[in-house]
Amino acid sequence: MGTITVNPSIEFVIDLVREQESSTSLSSVAMQSNQECMGETELRLYHYTHLENAGGIAFSGELKVEDFSNDFANSLALGTPVKYAKKLAKQQKKCKGLLWASSNPVWEPTVLKSTAGSFTNSREALNNLTQKGIVCVRFLFPAGGFTPAKVSSVMRLGKRSRTAATALFNVGADVSAHWFIAGKPLLHDQILGTEMWDGNAWVSCG
Repeated sequence: MGTITVNPSIEFVIDLVREQESSTSLSSVAMQSNQECMGETELRLYHYTHLENAGGIAFSGELKVEDFSNDFANSLALGTPVKYAKKLAKQQKKCKGLLWASSNPVWEPTVLKSTAGSFTNSREALNNLTQKGIVCVRFLFPAGGFTPAKVSSVMRLGKRSRTAATALFNVGADVSAHWFIAGKPLLHDQILGTEMWDGNAWVSCG
């Protein structure tokens, strides 16, 4: 997912996230109360990221869809041969960015997977990131507007080939059932809350 690149102090980012959290908390509470009064128990989804990206998200006012503009450089950084990195970048130009979310209530193991070192164990991946000094953050929101991520839905919403869509699931096959996608950004007034991992539990930024 594309976000604004920022390098502020941790304190500044936390304050920014908390300010955004406070500005949307009343509308989120009202939305949740209405759902409870109507007997609705809508599935909650999570967008997992780290503190620096959370600052960019709070600054921009929305959770953005994927940005493919840096895919070539990112592929090279991950060790992809130049030939295949160029081919991937060319294919991505035809694709439509998606916003990815997870129903996993602990952590989505495919997030920061190259750093976490684990695809299948959510708690292990989360602990590995924490031990490396990475502050993990998640945004909570209702599942309305999101579609379960399957090869067919990724092809349709993301304009991906079957090969490209299938490749995504081959990367994290063990956890693909947790994935959901949307074809447009999620505005902050649609977010129910923002939480940070304190090493033992998810705590509200509010």
